[in-house]
Amino acid sequence: MSQGQTVNAAPTKKFFVDMLTRDIELKDAILDLLDNCIDGVLRELENKTPQDKKKPYDGFKASITINKKEFIIADNCGGISKKIARESAFRMGKIDKDKRDEKLATVGMYGIGMKRAIFKMGRHCKVVSRHKSDAYLVEISPAWLEKEDTWDLKLVDKNSSILPEAGTKIHVTDLNEGIPHYFGDPVFVNSLGEDIARLFSLIINKGFIVELNNKVVLPVRLALLAPDAATAKKDLVEPYLFTAKIKGVQVNLAVGFYRTLAADSDIEDELDEPRSSETAGWTVICNDRVILYADKSMLTGWGRGVVPRYHNQYIPISGIVTFMSTHSEKLPLTTTKRGIDTSSEVYLTTLDFMSEGIKQFITFTNRWKGRAKEAGEKFKGLSSKALAENPRLKTTKGWQEIRKLKGYAQDARKFVPELPMPTDGGKSRLIQFRKEEFEINSVAKIFYKGMSREEVTPSEVGERCFDEFLKKSR
Repeated sequence: MSQGQTVNAAPTKKFFVDMLTRDIELKDAILDLLDNCIDGVLRELENKTPQDKKKPYDGFKASITINKKEFIIADNCGGISKKIARESAFRMGKIDKDKRDEKLATVGMYGIGMKRAIFKMGRHCKVVSRHKSDAYLVEISPAWLEKEDTWDLKLVDKNSSILPEAGTKIHVTDLNEGIPHYFGDPVFVNSLGEDIARLFSLIINKGFIVELNNKVVLPVRLALLAPDAATAKKDLVEPYLFTAKIKGVQVNLAVGFYRTLAADSDIEDELDEPRSSETAGWTVICNDRVILYADKSMLTGWGRGVVPRYHNQYIPISGIVTFMSTHSEKLPLTTTKRGIDTSSEVYLTTLDFMSEGIKQFITFTNRWKGRAKEAGEKFKGLSSKALAENPRLKTTKGWQEIRKLKGYAQDARKFVPELPMPTDGGKSRLIQFRKEEFEINSVAKIFYKGMSREEVTPSEVGERCFDEFLKKSR
């Protein structure tokens, strides 16, 4: 019997390329490259104090050019050192000894973002980088992709004048089938610009510039109505807040109104959403990147437990939750970095407070339904504020310690506002009656499609019926 023989168990490049790119959308691949630019800025700022703390990304930019023949992204975000390029940047996965980001709030977890994006778009790529005094070129060619016996890429030293500033330029040509169609479609380009405006809104608002085909992308504003100062005064329409450090992840949450209540004319059929509903729902942020924008699904608690499914009646309600950690693997992120890992304990714990907070404002809108003008008086003196600008965060007034999270989370506390409710001169009355369970279930199916019987109480069904007919009577 022969000894010491081996079999070839090496993966093929085609397998790697196909598997890497199969489950990522084209836009997400491009956004991955923008993430890399931001991570570069963080490395540049690691040992520096920004001149403007509110705009730490000032002076940094990324320019994207797409057309039917090519894709280019060029930045001035510090570049990739030659050492990192040789050891890890071009490898198909992150290596254990790569500890360069262990103290930074990056989102790179697997070491596949740049390669996956390149292979998603085309078969020929030139990566030029300038880092301090080093400058070099790495080329991925169709011939390299077809050659199975080597995984090494050639690094060619270049003069530092190859780029005007320290940064990286990625140029993809020989585009894959179907990619020229997307890159030549104005609808796709505009959609990409809208995604950048939303998903990188915090970073752009902090000074970073993104250009798409020579046009500067303007960010959306993520803000809620809040008083200019934190007071002990009751009956103020201000956001519900939650903050805690859960398993090494700093969580900050705010939910409230981004505008005054909707007039009845704005409350249309839920299948025909008016434009004003674009900002409603939950925005989830991980390390300053927006992962979900204005989400209105069960993923963020709508239709979960005591929270009803989203309806246009709730157009003014918006929530923002941020997760920050220097250990990106602890963030509730999927591998595409554009989705929530619903199995994350950090996210599931936070989701309970997201639901608790949003229920406060659903109750408010239900009670003031049909009385938008009257309710508008309760919004006087409020202004639009980003989450970090909320004055309540700078005081201990009104905050509650969350004891049930002791031992599991650090510094867990919440602020629950006492929202004003209509009193009608104190003439409110209790309505109480009994109906057969199967009849209640039949009515519940009309108002709460997709929810189980256990998720809706009989009192909620009765109140919804009354509210519907009250709206008609007005």
